Amino acid sequence: MSDIIVRKGQIDDVPNLYRLYKKLLTSEKVIPDNVIDEEALLRNSSGERPYFEFIVAEVTNESGNVEMAGFAMYFYQFSSFAGRVIYMEEIGRASCRERV
Repeated sequence: MSDIIVRKGQIDDVPNLYRLYKKLLTSEKVIPDNVIDEEALLRNSSGERPYFEFIVAEVTNESGNVEMAGFAMYFYQFSSFAGRVIYMEEIGRASCRERV
């Protein structure tokens, strides 16, 4: 089994993030018309003040290539009674037998 590397997501990760996100939605039987598309993920995860950030988990496959095996999307908020909080919005992963 290869090591898992967890790191902050970058703009170049958005296509794979979207691919895993779609798999998550399919498994949860969410109607595709009710969700955001890849362009919205790209637009809202970049810029000076992104609306959300994400981390990715990567593994090295049998061919020696690094691939995204999972993700977590999160955002920060301020509460007048709790102070600073972080919300984990989505967590998704590729099946152990599937490749992204």
